[in-house]
Amino acid sequence: MSSGDGGVAAAVAALMHFTTHSDTASNQELMHAIDHSLDAGCTPAAHTIAPQLLRWALEDSTARASAGIATYVSVLNRHFCVHVIPHRLAQPLDRRPAGLEELLQLYMIALHSFPIEASRRQLTQCVACLLILLEDHLVERLRAWIRGGDASSTDECRMSLQVFVAVVDLLADRRVAIGSIRRATQRRQLQEHLLIALESPLTDGADLPLLVRVSDAAVRFLLEAMYGEPQEVAATFWEALPTSTVWQHCLRCLGAAAAASSPPATCPEEVLSVVCNVLRCQTIVNAAAEALLSGALPLVLQPIGPTSASMVDWETISRVIAAALEASTKAIVTQQPSDVPLFRLFSSAADRLAQLLQAPAAPTTAVCHVCEGISALTQALQPTPLPEMEPDDDPDDFADFVEQTREANAEKSSAVAQLRPFLHGCTRALAARLTHSKLAQEEWRDIAAYVARQVAEGDTEDYEVAHDDVHLAVFTTYERLTALLGALSVEEINAAAPELGQRLVLVMRDSGSALHWLDSIQPADLLVQSALLPCCVARHVSSASAAGCAMESAAVRVMDVLVHALATYQEHGVLCSGGSASDSAPAIMDVTRAAAAVALAIAGRLGPDNAAHLRERITPLVSALWQCVTSAVGAPASGSTRHAAADELATLLEARLTVLPDAAVDLLKDQDAYTQVVLFATGGASTPSLNTLEALAHTLHCIAQLSSEEAEAAETRVCRGLAERSRRHCESGEWAGEALATLLDSWHAQHPQLLLHFLTLALAVPAEMQPALLLAGITRFFSLPQSRDTSTRELSAVLEARFVHPIAASPATAPSLHVLVVWLSQSHPSFTAADGLRRVRILAECGRVLCEDGHVPALSLTEALVTCVARWQEHKFASALGGGEADEAGENDDTEGDVQLKQEVLKQLAIWSRCVSAMSGLPASAPPWLARLQSAQDDYERMEVLKSL
Repeated sequence: MSSGDGGVAAAVAALMHFTTHSDTASNQELMHAIDHSLDAGCTPAAHTIAPQLLRWALEDSTARASAGIATYVSVLNRHFCVHVIPHRLAQPLDRRPAGLEELLQLYMIALHSFPIEASRRQLTQCVACLLILLEDHLVERLRAWIRGGDASSTDECRMSLQVFVAVVDLLADRRVAIGSIRRATQRRQLQEHLLIALESPLTDGADLPLLVRVSDAAVRFLLEAMYGEPQEVAATFWEALPTSTVWQHCLRCLGAAAAASSPPATCPEEVLSVVCNVLRCQTIVNAAAEALLSGALPLVLQPIGPTSASMVDWETISRVIAAALEASTKAIVTQQPSDVPLFRLFSSAADRLAQLLQAPAAPTTAVCHVCEGISALTQALQPTPLPEMEPDDDPDDFADFVEQTREANAEKSSAVAQLRPFLHGCTRALAARLTHSKLAQEEWRDIAAYVARQVAEGDTEDYEVAHDDVHLAVFTTYERLTALLGALSVEEINAAAPELGQRLVLVMRDSGSALHWLDSIQPADLLVQSALLPCCVARHVSSASAAGCAMESAAVRVMDVLVHALATYQEHGVLCSGGSASDSAPAIMDVTRAAAAVALAIAGRLGPDNAAHLRERITPLVSALWQCVTSAVGAPASGSTRHAAADELATLLEARLTVLPDAAVDLLKDQDAYTQVVLFATGGASTPSLNTLEALAHTLHCIAQLSSEEAEAAETRVCRGLAERSRRHCESGEWAGEALATLLDSWHAQHPQLLLHFLTLALAVPAEMQPALLLAGITRFFSLPQSRDTSTRELSAVLEARFVHPIAASPATAPSLHVLVVWLSQSHPSFTAADGLRRVRILAECGRVLCEDGHVPALSLTEALVTCVARWQEHKFASALGGGEADEAGENDDTEGDVQLKQEVLKQLAIWSRCVSAMSGLPASAPPWLARLQSAQDDYERMEVLKSL
């Protein structure tokens, strides 16, 4: 599609066809033409496809008035400006586009001409991007435009502010290839002169929402400052803000929401966001900060009587106070005398937050915001640990760093000392909330899951201060406060939780307190907050980072307490198998999980040779698990509890802490399929009757009966264990490889949908049998009618390298794998889905392996490469078109993982494309880029060719 009149006519035809029929091919044709419209050096950008389509839309009255056409044309131009032009400007001088000033003028004309708001938003991004790229004095140009003049219309002033917001958003968006130096220069220049955001002559009420949006963008921009505090970066902005039109408007909205009224007034979210972000920036107490804080805080600290408590916006009040406290408290308590107004104001704010925490009827959203503010404050006050000096550290620099850290820690300690009464009161209030709120079991399990994640990550610092669920917000804030201040006293804990069983949540952070609690409780007390027991044990006993109970004697004490409790439950007939105490089943299962975790931790420290004496000590644990597993079908333990018990018992079997007697095998055959699968798979090491092909066949029969969720769990845990055991039997000669292969092949023929399980097990047969067996299973699965729609996630699993490599390495099976790759590379909606790039990577890895093993002709590999690259381009086109709305919303989807994935696809395709170099000539129908690949000297050059497609 050229850029001449014929090219424009073809582009218009494609555009009309897409908007009328939603034809994907037409869209791809247009995107391809736009992406390559600047390939020739010094091309006048204003006369390429996208701008010419814009001119056509401006001149055609029907197109200009059509929301669909106008918006689509604007989206194409936004793509051209934001994605194509920046990349081309990074090229050498003779390959850069020309006439960008003319292009900017075109967008300015279009911005004034299009009546459709969605179209104008896209074009605003075009103008903003070109201003960033072209203007060395960006601030001066924006200032002159925003300030306007006598001849400037109100619409012109509004437009200038919208462009300002777009400039800020683009500078913050790392996906736009502005260039690191250009971005940093423009970013710093704009941040230092953000006063222009307040210099608009607009004052009418109708324009206040726009002014709020502009101020919000400016403050968010400062919060992302790469150097210095926001107040230091843009001092003139902060000096002017307290008396500005927009700030006074925000204060009026805030005052109305904080005042009692019926019905309660609500502060607009945009206004509340600006106020909170402004207050979060006030980490240095100066005249501007004092004016801002003194203007906002008194509005939310008005006396609220009991009769008017239901008529105020508590969420607004809590958010504003929390934002102010988390930013300014440290500076105020360390730098301001206690008798100055600002100090007294913050004391009142702290009292209001404490009242909110202590009020049982306080709205949950308000409590969450209070917790967020206190959590942020505790993190700011947490002393910074002093690192060890590294060998390559400069001694003088390190000494300076240590001195600065000590000074900062001393300032934090001083702040904590002054704030201790307030923070201690908050801790007691949070403790009371945790123990008096009557949390549901699901909420306790949410807390347990949070702690388990922390333990899995090594109890590293958690910077997530905002939680939507109030129970998580209260718990995490309580733990942060006790980390800063130390644990509550025994008397305070007893006052917050009169019942012993309620205290676990309050003591579980400290290993000494938790151990003391375990030593003093009765078995029934363990069931009150049982969901917390496994994660508490993981935190202090079984994790790699556990320190407090790491001594074997302490761990044994914990295990003995838990095992004794299980024995007591059995003695009184209260078991997870249900009966009259069926409500206790999940709680008792929690105790067994915790006991098993401690036993495994002790066994791990003792080693397999010294763990025998543990077996007798954990007999009640094994007995409780066994009773739960073998409870009658239909009993209260029939569902998830039985499966959980089977999992725990399987873990003990794997650790050789118990055995599965041959006599138990027949008893287990009456249980559900999942229970049989898990225990037969893990019990084989100690049970001779399970080490036969017949027992494996029975286990496979049970696997086929599992639900999809159970089957996924079984593949992860069971099949790999079965495969390893089967491999050992084959290698030792106990089983014939042919017999195992026949059994697996016969089983999969009956259950072809269970491909991943089959492939995992097929790796157990001797190496020479693997290619044919693996290929048979894969071919069988992809012969199913529904296999064409296999999800990307499932495809990634079944075409994993460990399954593909043996097939590609065999001359007999590699050609069939190639045929499958070609079939899977045919056009399909999955390639244009969000995870379509992962699908391309899977196929590219298969092609790369086939190319490296060399058992498929180069011509066939090249033809498959062309097909796979076509799917890759389909995904890129779909992402480029769909990215406009996401970009506009400011969503940064291009994460580090996405960048790595794109690079990985390029790498795999480049290695695959070595096959092109092996060809003496190319077919006449070959695309031109194959010739460039053929002449490439190495994989880097091949990646560059592919990147330019």
